[in-house]
Amino acid sequence: MACIILLNGGPRKRGNTMRIAEWVTEGARAQGAQVEVIHLADCRIEHCRGCDACSRTGRCMIKDDHTRICAQLDQAQGAIVCSPIFGGSYSAIMKAFFDRLTNTIGFTGRFDHLCTVGITTAKFDFRIKVARDLAALNSSWSGTGYVTGCIHKSVLDRKKNRMLILSPENSPTLYASAHRMGEKLVRDIRAGRRSTLPFPVGLLFKYFVLPGIGRVLINHRDETPFLYQVMQDKGVITEALLAKLARKMARLSPDPVSKTTEKVMFRK
Repeated sequence: MACIILLNGGPRKRGNTMRIAEWVTEGARAQGAQVEVIHLADCRIEHCRGCDACSRTGRCMIKDDHTRICAQLDQAQGAIVCSPIFGGSYSAIMKAFFDRLTNTIGFTGRFDHLCTVGITTAKFDFRIKVARDLAALNSSWSGTGYVTGCIHKSVLDRKKNRMLILSPENSPTLYASAHRMGEKLVRDIRAGRRSTLPFPVGLLFKYFVLPGIGRVLINHRDETPFLYQVMQDKGVITEALLAKLARKMARLSPDPVSKTTEKVMFRK
């Protein structure tokens, strides 16, 4: 039986975003899937402290509901991630949830086994990009998980100038599409779909992003042993890369001052 986690990043349990998510859930359950609903607003999720403990150990040092939710995602096969759009992006609590995954998701492939669906709603029309970010667990640049599909719905009734309360009666096409999305999610899980980055993003990530990350980690291997080991296991940090960096460092003149980037702009 496919196990799916529904993550609701909205403040309401019966809002329009959750209505669409429930329609997707209906389709998934009709295919025999088990769906567990988690309302992030009911959970205690602290903000990331930037301590970099996850780079050293692979685990977040903060003990709250975030650890439990991640453990559930580890055991699940699929995820439905939904949030209303506030200020052009997903909710603050969803942002806090993603911030805590920074070093233990995109680089490590922790949730690559998941098939996902992203859902957003907004008063006005927005691009579906935010829903795609949710479906990729905010790591679309590194290809986390297999994205089954995305849904975005503008819920402003412009004729009556009021918010629309979604229902199968007033949104039959969306209801049918959401139901099919849930069915497809289960089919993707059973087919064992895995993420592949679109061309040329995959090439850019493989040949430019990952080697760059590897070089940074080589210089900070004592500070980030967990990520360094992961990159070694993935074959990003190789003996050839180590030797190349050693030759480069030997050519550089000793400089006691570390070079950093600094940018300042004044309005003309």
